[in-house]
Amino acid sequence: MTKNARGRLLMLLPFAVLLILSGIISGADQYLITVATVVAIWAMLALGLNMVMGYSGLINLGIAAFFAIGAYGAAFIQTHTEWSPWLSLVVLPLLAAVVAAVLGPIILRTRGLHFAVATLGIGMLVSDVLVNWVSVTNGSIGIAGITRPDPIDLGFLSIDTAKTEGFFWLTLIILIVVLIGAALFQHSQIARVLVAARDDELLAKSLGFSVSIQRVIAFVLSGVVAAIAGVVYAWFIRYVSPDPFSFFLASFPAFVMVAIGGPGSIWGAVLGAAFVTGIPQVFDFEPTLTPIFYGVGLLVVMVLLPMGLVPGFGQLFRRYFTGRSRIPDRDSVSDPRSAETATATAQKTSKGSDTQNAG
Repeated sequence: MTKNARGRLLMLLPFAVLLILSGIISGADQYLITVATVVAIWAMLALGLNMVMGYSGLINLGIAAFFAIGAYGAAFIQTHTEWSPWLSLVVLPLLAAVVAAVLGPIILRTRGLHFAVATLGIGMLVSDVLVNWVSVTNGSIGIAGITRPDPIDLGFLSIDTAKTEGFFWLTLIILIVVLIGAALFQHSQIARVLVAARDDELLAKSLGFSVSIQRVIAFVLSGVVAAIAGVVYAWFIRYVSPDPFSFFLASFPAFVMVAIGGPGSIWGAVLGAAFVTGIPQVFDFEPTLTPIFYGVGLLVVMVLLPMGLVPGFGQLFRRYFTGRSRIPDRDSVSDPRSAETATATAQKTSKGSDTQNAG
């Protein structure tokens, strides 16, 4: 078996594990199925945040704004129009893309703490709008009466979305589509440029890459995925109110998921969502203990596995079972790819582009 074939099999292995676990969960009690559905929704939101935080190293503390666009947009469509609920999965991600495309070039002029504060401000602004624009959002009362999409019946596939198990499978299908999109993004030139610019922006620009445009594209895609998660959330809960879209109940948990799972790791975002959302639900934590759990989890992972769970355990596996890798020092690692790797990738991509232009 060739090296490329082994690589493809390893890429498909997590999908196979996900499907097996889903089959086991679908045969469990209703509560566990509900928890799994919530984990899948949060995994989508974490995957959206990871597109910016994981590759460019910019901490987006306003991802809840796009989450709210999807959820409140779905609620508005369901309660004020005759449109099919399925249209929400098309219209609202496009709306989020437009909003992100307008805001992106402005706030992406900033870096580091300034970018985090700017996105935090956007999230707080949207949260305030949800509370005070009563004629549209119904204020703190929220919007009820949201209906789920019609059952799916394709002959070979039948899903009753009105039932807990059926909606879980619908959510899983959407999550798999998002995962495939995230995998394509991870192996795209956009992600490679973002990693190169994160580690050495001057080098990336000197090689002719348009770093600003790539960051805007990543910001737009992040908003699209967050809006998809918001739509599914509104369908699942069938009620929306401002509180779940605040910083502490949306943006911060998503940040913790990406940080714990591993920035830049697709499956890290999924594992982080399962860790942060699933454990408190399964063990029935008191609401006051949840922030403590977040803090302890972040502290332990950042000290023991500063790259996150998935990249960190991957490094440990390669070190102890293949002897081909070492665990980088905490101070030399902020994300799953080193500066040397990003620089070499950028140079290789640049040479390929120059060859095509010369031809």
